[in-house]
Amino acid sequence: MEMAVVTAYFYIAFSFVILVKMLILAQYNIEFDRIIGALGSALIMGKVILVLDSIRLPKLFNSRRMIIGVLFRTIVYSLVADILVLLEYAYHLYMDGEVSGNTIIYALKHVDVHQMWFIMLSSFVVLLNYNLFLSLGSYFGAKSLFKLFLNANQRSAT
Repeated sequence: MEMAVVTAYFYIAFSFVILVKMLILAQYNIEFDRIIGALGSALIMGKVILVLDSIRLPKLFNSRRMIIGVLFRTIVYSLVADILVLLEYAYHLYMDGEVSGNTIIYALKHVDVHQMWFIMLSSFVVLLNYNLFLSLGSYFGAKSLFKLFLNANQRSAT
């Protein structure tokens, strides 16, 4: 069940990121249709996140303010995600026969910098939101957090 929830979150988040990219590129009449890539990315990210969550990163930041732990986990998860994106890019270069030598070095030298920054920043934001809600769920309890956001009987802030 946890895998389904985590994967669904990442699918929705990555679909939104891809939609934003599609809309930006559409202004320049550039076609980009990779919405199905969001599903693959969500499945991979869901598995990676569940593995990282089960590792239980050092308790060093658990006694500090919640935001420190959230930022620490987000940075670690983002670094892992960035390495996986680079490895995937290198794999595709190798499988397409574009490189015969050291594929990782070639990928680093020939990566589209703007594309990589877009992926890194959007992944960071998606992972930050994930870790924030994970920490809030631990603090308040998952059911309380769910009620907080979806209860129809709440007073408005205005």
